[in-house]
Amino acid sequence: MTLTDTRIGAPGAAPTGVGTELPGTAPAGVRADARIVARADGRGGTALPVLDGSGPLAVRRIRGSGAEARVMVVGAMSGPLGGDRFTLDAQVEEGARLWLGSAAATLALPGQAPGEARYDVRLDVADGAELHWLPEQLISATGSDLRVTTLAELAADARLVLREEQVLGRAGERPGLLTTRLTLRVAGHTVLDQQLSCGPGAPGGW
Repeated sequence: MTLTDTRIGAPGAAPTGVGTELPGTAPAGVRADARIVARADGRGGTALPVLDGSGPLAVRRIRGSGAEARVMVVGAMSGPLGGDRFTLDAQVEEGARLWLGSAAATLALPGQAPGEARYDVRLDVADGAELHWLPEQLISATGSDLRVTTLAELAADARLVLREEQVLGRAGERPGLLTTRLTLRVAGHTVLDQQLSCGPGAPGGW
């Protein structure tokens, strides 16, 4: 199930542009990775043998219930900013149950480094496993440029609950440029592949 809710902030001043990358150079932003592996513990519960995060992507186990393990992504620093590269990888093995959320909204901001920011989410759910990916809102602040990709790979008997909620601009300002892509594959077959671009400079107008 996919629920997408996109809202536009109140009108304000025109956004300040974000610089582009120079040819042959890489943006000097922050690189952050988080990796989570959920595994059935053989006693009716779910263990987390891998729970690693770096930089702004801190991951914390919180109290769960029944067979479900719960993990919260905690923003340890601001971002994503221009030039940042964030990657979140969650793998739920056969028979495991994982609820994955975020402690606060993600705020995309312009940064000192040139180029767009990227936030890549990869979800892998095995047969008989279940994943709830329920992050808080993604807020596109004026002057930001963020690309978000979500790739979900599900086995034939896997279950996924996924929520995407985007807020275009804070109160009194216009949004930045936000491009999101969601790809869902079930048993190796692509069943959904959608892309949405909003904000100044979005392809095809906005």
